[in-house]
Amino acid sequence: MTTTVIHTIKPAGGGNYSSLNAWEAAQRRNLVTADQIEVAEVYGGGNSLTGGIIFYHEAGFWITDINRYVEIRAESGEAHQGIWNTNKAYGLTTQSGSRLSANIDLRLTKMQISISNSGTIWPLQGNKSLRIDQCFLKFDATGYDNIYFVNSSTSNLLQNSIVIGYSANSWLIGTQSTALKIYNNTIISYNNGPAISYYSGTTTTENNYIKASTVYSARGGTISKGSKDATSTTEATDPNLRSIPYSTATFQSVTSGSENLRPVVSSSNKLLDHGANLTVQGVTVDIIGTSRPQNGVFDIGAFENDIPLCWNYTARYKNSNKLFKASGCGNFPKTLRVPENVDTNTGRMIDDGILINPDEYEVV
Repeated sequence: MTTTVIHTIKPAGGGNYSSLNAWEAAQRRNLVTADQIEVAEVYGGGNSLTGGIIFYHEAGFWITDINRYVEIRAESGEAHQGIWNTNKAYGLTTQSGSRLSANIDLRLTKMQISISNSGTIWPLQGNKSLRIDQCFLKFDATGYDNIYFVNSSTSNLLQNSIVIGYSANSWLIGTQSTALKIYNNTIISYNNGPAISYYSGTTTTENNYIKASTVYSARGGTISKGSKDATSTTEATDPNLRSIPYSTATFQSVTSGSENLRPVVSSSNKLLDHGANLTVQGVTVDIIGTSRPQNGVFDIGAFENDIPLCWNYTARYKNSNKLFKASGCGNFPKTLRVPENVDTNTGRMIDDGILINPDEYEVV
């Protein structure tokens, strides 16, 4: 029976290791033979990376498969809440050529990772899988694919995450010889390279908000574009989800380098309650663990809004001049609740509130 082995990474001390680099060097082993999953559980208190890490899949290093893999994850109380926060679990590496590279089966969960100066997350080769879930990733790597899925695995996944690229001439997400699923992410490219560039293999997207000068770029592969991807360009399949601006009108407190990319709650926000239902694809929570869907419909992007959309209207009974105040929460129209003590026939005060169906009123 497969067992999970957890080692704690505490940069401030007190854990099994103070860095992911020290943990990786010490724990290299054959997980298939041991029938184990190796987990590095990262805490806050400082940077968990002292440089890039290359996970080699060979004797004397790591041996993994789809069921016996390596996972780097934030401890549950040390995970970001959708805002870049270096008081929580994070890894930052800036040295030239440094990267988080893997030709092993690797999972990144609830982590903040920042890689710059020609750095990438890059599975090197082999039939290995990279699965990224509930992460906040920032890249500054000129001329590189910042996340490069280059293997033949059918289990590659990027979901419920924020991915941001800052440098010119970079491809934010690249694929080659792989089947990659990209679900419910907020993807922001400040550079002039495409957000998703596919060389070969098949890429499937859905429910992503993507801001880039070019969203999709084919270099030999194929893509199944999400019917409910929303884009800052005119590239979205759904005309109603095209040219959505990346601005404070769409997101809360947006500043370069310290993003809060949770959508503003508004009934006019096209990212809210306009996504496809991905429950059968295994998407059941958002980037911070909120259950999907809320309000009966998936939101687009990394966040699922759990604050009901509420409204207040002045309404009028049809074929009448009687007005009343109406309020409610959820998709409009819903059954309206008339304030207490209003008789819907006479307009006079009564003791109990009454529900009015949408075909009985009109909004003034």
